[in-house]
Amino acid sequence: MEGCTVLLAVQIPETLDSRSAYSDEKVVTYATDTSYQPVMPYETVRYVEKKEWKLNDVASGRVSMEEFAAQLDAAQLADLCCGTGWGVQDENNPVIGASSESVPGAAGETTHALESYGVSSIVLADGPGGVRITQQFEATDLESGEKRQVYHYCTAWPVGTLLAQSFDPEILEQVGCGMAADMQAMRIDLLLGPGMNIQRDPMCGRNFEYFSEDPLISGKMASAMVRGLQSLPGGGGCIKHYAANNQETNRNAVDSVIGQRALREIYLEPYKIAIQESQPLSIMSSYNLINGVPTADSYDLCTDLARGEWGFEGLIMTDWNGGSSTPWKSMHAGNDLIMPGGKGRAMNILQAVKTVMPEFDERGQVIMVQEVPFAPVFAARWNSFTVDPEGPDTVMAPLGEGHTAEMKDGEILVDGEKVYMQANDMKTFFNDPASFVPKICPANEEVAFILDDGRAIGYKGHLDKKPRLCLGDVQRCAVHNLRIILKCMGL
Repeated sequence: MEGCTVLLAVQIPETLDSRSAYSDEKVVTYATDTSYQPVMPYETVRYVEKKEWKLNDVASGRVSMEEFAAQLDAAQLADLCCGTGWGVQDENNPVIGASSESVPGAAGETTHALESYGVSSIVLADGPGGVRITQQFEATDLESGEKRQVYHYCTAWPVGTLLAQSFDPEILEQVGCGMAADMQAMRIDLLLGPGMNIQRDPMCGRNFEYFSEDPLISGKMASAMVRGLQSLPGGGGCIKHYAANNQETNRNAVDSVIGQRALREIYLEPYKIAIQESQPLSIMSSYNLINGVPTADSYDLCTDLARGEWGFEGLIMTDWNGGSSTPWKSMHAGNDLIMPGGKGRAMNILQAVKTVMPEFDERGQVIMVQEVPFAPVFAARWNSFTVDPEGPDTVMAPLGEGHTAEMKDGEILVDGEKVYMQANDMKTFFNDPASFVPKICPANEEVAFILDDGRAIGYKGHLDKKPRLCLGDVQRCAVHNLRIILKCMGL
């Protein structure tokens, strides 16, 4: 065979690209108002009848989930896509009794605002090492009205790394079953675990929660634990943190720059395995960015991959406070639930769908809403309006009965007192709480003027009238949330 050339057939492996071209985006808006027209190029509209449906009508098959969601207005949909919990003014009060849904010490809940539609709140609790809630608390008994001490004792389970060293999915499933029993006893609907990030950096402060540096082991162990967590009706798991959140340094905002092959074969593979083998009820997106895009704002991760390629059927929620993500962008991406939510984030979503006029009190001052229960930090409800002395738009704030505005030394006074336009931020409060001033920027002649003989104040600025989302974007996320709420309700 001297002088012969041997040709070998070599198959070049294909590298799948997780980045979408956004060429196949399609969103359906279900509208009860026949005058509603598409506002986005990717949007189509289907008109449905306006009826007073309840969520149990969906369970009985009388109406589809999309038709039910169409009965809710944009503000209600935004509330449904924003939860409550740590760090926000919580609408839910801890009670005990036959209809109890709030659990002190839980990480958060979905909204109670739609109970008139038969939509219950579901409770979310940490974590990968077992249920974490307040062990002892005082609560009001709904039946007697008396206050009493309540004690919750939960099982402490071995950490994820130790469990994975068994290399035995059956053990992980049994542990998940044990956690499910605790969840049912404590009225927890979703356990925020298992954690399944790849153990890339040995200095990562949460490596103990995760299973392995190996994507196959991580995926198999997570899917086994989820099967256990979902072995009892009405509860489920939440695989996290999706994805590539592997270091402690700048954990909340780091940009994980990863090539497509490494991303697919190492960092996304565990989630693919867990989704396809156990279908968890929920996924938690991560704080970090991947290749410049916050994970909660990534259409590629939330919609194209999780739902499109892998067949995920549950809801996707942000990690608490969402890292660098923006609520309205998360809605478009398919990140369905903003945690811990709050009215400010719901307003961010609502303003992306429609123009929301500013809100004023009877003195013509923009309404200031306290954002957190532990500090005098407020958010000014200018909504879709931005104050600007060069702005082309004006809004009018009528004064209530008995109030009069005047201009004095270049500032507007109402009943002799200043009218403020902004609030100081949280960073300023923590830097110097002793001298912190909650409300700042008095209304002055550059941006404000008096109307109607002192009975109204006008403000100059820009009114944002351009939608950034269609109603169908928020409806789609609400539908994902409602399906899991329905499952947790046992309907």
